Amino acid sequence: MVDVDDASYLLVDYANPETSLERKEIVGKLRQALMQLPFDDREIIMLQHFRGMSYDEIAGLLGIPRGTVMSRLYYARRKLADSMRQFYE
Repeated sequence: MVDVDDASYLLVDYANPETSLERKEIVGKLRQALMQLPFDDREIIMLQHFRGMSYDEIAGLLGIPRGTVMSRLYYARRKLADSMRQFYE
């Protein structure tokens, strides 16, 4: 399992300090954008992308239909993308 607070798994060093720094900055921005999301959106993204759970596993855990998981993920990802845009405008 991956902990979003321990983002070192995203910081693969390709022997280029500039690339490493850019990755660290992106991880920081991603963490900040995730924390701006409402709990339900953050939760479903964390379960799927950081815990590696399948749609069916998330549906079982949250007690919701698989289609609802897919829909919530879609909208949560859109909100996350919108939140990330603030850093690049």
